Amino acid sequence: MPERLLKLEKKEGFLVREETELYLKDLIRGMKPGDPFFSVRSLSRYLKVKRHAAELILRKFTGEGILNSQPYVGYFVKESYLLNEPPPLYEGSDAPFYFRTSAPAFGATYYPAHERFINLGCATPDPEILHLEKYLSLYQGTGVSFKQRLAGFGQDFSSAISHILLRRGISIPSVNFCVIRDSALSLVVSSVIRRGDRVVMSDWGDTEAEIAFLEAGAEILYTGSDDEGMLVDKLAPVSGSEKIKAVFIRPMVGVPACKRLSEERMNMLFEYAEAMNFVVISLERDPDFCIDPIWPPLQNRKYFNRLISISCVCNVFPQYSNTDIVTGPADFISGLSLSSSIRFPKPDPLRLLVLIQMEEDGELQTQIKRLQNYYKGCRDYLSDAFDYYLRGKAVLTMPDEGLHAFIRFGRKTDLSVLLDWMGEGCLYHQAANNHLAGDFKVSSVRLGYGFPGIETHKKLFKKLSNII
Repeated sequence: MPERLLKLEKKEGFLVREETELYLKDLIRGMKPGDPFFSVRSLSRYLKVKRHAAELILRKFTGEGILNSQPYVGYFVKESYLLNEPPPLYEGSDAPFYFRTSAPAFGATYYPAHERFINLGCATPDPEILHLEKYLSLYQGTGVSFKQRLAGFGQDFSSAISHILLRRGISIPSVNFCVIRDSALSLVVSSVIRRGDRVVMSDWGDTEAEIAFLEAGAEILYTGSDDEGMLVDKLAPVSGSEKIKAVFIRPMVGVPACKRLSEERMNMLFEYAEAMNFVVISLERDPDFCIDPIWPPLQNRKYFNRLISISCVCNVFPQYSNTDIVTGPADFISGLSLSSSIRFPKPDPLRLLVLIQMEEDGELQTQIKRLQNYYKGCRDYLSDAFDYYLRGKAVLTMPDEGLHAFIRFGRKTDLSVLLDWMGEGCLYHQAANNHLAGDFKVSSVRLGYGFPGIETHKKLFKKLSNII
């Protein structure tokens, strides 16, 4: 919610609905299009009314036709209540709305620079469009326009975005999309793809990935279907002159990557990857199977060096559910520049990125389990240290020389205090090495911070990198 909330004094004789409408009118006075509003759930709790009643109230003050089937879908202020009404972005639109994918609870502090929202600008969209995660995965925005981030992009980016949206049946003549992609995805794509490279992905793939590939200068070959199995069929007739650099396996709600292809097609995919020298980039966003099960299965281990997997780490460390994990072959991970993640501001400016560098014959599932068990064993030690020094939270990583613990800052911290703590934390390295010697096949685990462009944080990241 905005920081400045206008309170409406209760007056005798008002009905509950009238009082609510007056309160909401007063609340949105002075707000701009796209400012966050109540979600159905937060308003129903605040007013102590049923969700249906809260939805009816919200429909009067926000965009038409938004159904709150998912609790994190929020509402935005309707332009008819605003002084500076923008031109309609959709032909025939009578009331453009602003759609957001995560609304804070009522009373929560609102930080415009870190909110996630998208301006879609259509009054009564097709219900499919409202399934943003499936068709428009632009849900990690922070208000920074694409145009501001496209230095060096070789073509008219607006046209490229319009083309992507048209593939989904959306015609928006001009819109300033507000989105920042996931730093792990950006890091992987920028490391793998060069201008002119070809990438294969399904028609109903992932818009974030499409934009990342386009920004890197790739040419996207679509399968002509939203069936993941068509990826393999698309590769069969590709000639040597049409060299493929990557195949993208999209995130899909409810279906892990290893289940999107049949065993036969998956074997074919990795055989093609080995023969044609391309990589398979897999992206998971569902917390139920971001790490488990790991794919490809054991029979495809010989092709493991063709897979780069990006996922959330919440199955491993549930308390750090906003941490990304990237797994891949040792030579690929070694070539990643963690500091490049600083270039991508995040909705959470301290989101973490963990890179796990694997040997080709590594058993990732076993290693993750060992890391998880080891974490539990030293949780008390780390908690005491963090509570004493920084009131922070510990995140474990496993660099070559042993255990490191890093901090997700809960408040501003003097750099010298942090480095002092790091010095004491390093005393635990030998015990970690003794525990893991000969038993842990992870070559290296490194940690990067998705900081915004803040010089202090950049210097801090550099010093932490030197420690590692």
